[in-house]
Amino acid sequence: MDRIADRLDPISDFELVLRKVAHGARLLGLGWWVSLGFVTLVDGGAANPSWIVVSIVAALAWIVTAVAVYRVDVSLATSRLMVTGDLLLAGFSLVSVTRPLADSAVSVYGGFPMLVVLVAAIRAKTQAWVTAVVLAVITGGLILAQAVEEPSVAQPISRIFVYVGGAFIATWAVGELRRSDAEIRLARDELARSEERARISAHLHDSVLQTLALIQKASDRSQQVVSLARAQERELRSWLYEDRADAPASFADNIRSGAADVEERYGVPIEVVTVGDAPGGQAIDALVGAAREAMVNAARHSGAEVVSVYAEVEEGTARIFVRDRGRGFSLDAVGEDRHGIRDSIRSRLDRHGGSATLRSDDRGTEWTLEVSR
Repeated sequence: MDRIADRLDPISDFELVLRKVAHGARLLGLGWWVSLGFVTLVDGGAANPSWIVVSIVAALAWIVTAVAVYRVDVSLATSRLMVTGDLLLAGFSLVSVTRPLADSAVSVYGGFPMLVVLVAAIRAKTQAWVTAVVLAVITGGLILAQAVEEPSVAQPISRIFVYVGGAFIATWAVGELRRSDAEIRLARDELARSEERARISAHLHDSVLQTLALIQKASDRSQQVVSLARAQERELRSWLYEDRADAPASFADNIRSGAADVEERYGVPIEVVTVGDAPGGQAIDALVGAAREAMVNAARHSGAEVVSVYAEVEEGTARIFVRDRGRGFSLDAVGEDRHGIRDSIRSRLDRHGGSATLRSDDRGTEWTLEVSR
């Protein structure tokens, strides 16, 4: 077998697809070989039919071997042992079939030997070129040996070009595919890191930074500061270390829990009305987080005596309306260093295909938050 690392190293989904392609190409080439042999026997153009029978048996035996190895481990389809076996078998096929078909109209190049070059290219560029050169030398040598009386240069050169040109195309195509896959994976990883940073930033703004702001305002009340600090410590430890694979709470439960937390922290009543419910999830959690930030802004800045929250779920869409009858504000007056509206509300919903609409004037402020679930 090939090196143990060849079997145990994890491979990407794209590399797995390439190995499946290699396996399919091998079976296709072997099918060509068997078909060529049967056609030659029926045609009666073979100088030595026994060689054709031997080649058919060899091809069928390699088919059984390839299928068995593939079922053990897909990655072994391009192992060094299998690709070396392909090359040896391809050379045997050319030697065993070319001379018996000397007087036949059936073509002998291409097919299995050509697809062996593709399989080798999927494994490694160097192996593809070695395979192509070996097959080209064997083919050219056989043709020259048959044309001793009337040497022909054009025919062996054309056969050599088939393998060398095939190796160039195969290695280039596989290389380009691998480069494209690497670029896609890098972009996907960068997007995932960016989303994780945004998620952590939003959570820290929603909890830690707001608690620190409250502590500063309550610095003359030591008991309240201690209480806030302990509550924030419990929340942060829970968020960092608890198992997040647990089933998330429902939409309505999260809304009520968030409203109760804001009411406890800021001392402003939050009236919540929910219509319908939905299981938790990334989009629902983002909506609830944005609504909580809107509640915090209303409790901290509006001066309203009460904040109203209306949440509904209908026809695959979840909406939350957060309203207060406070002093209102102008979005243009919000400084660039304030991340609540930009990151904790709008960007948070944007990442999940949602929307956030703001209306604010001297009669109060209303947020309309929405996501599709």
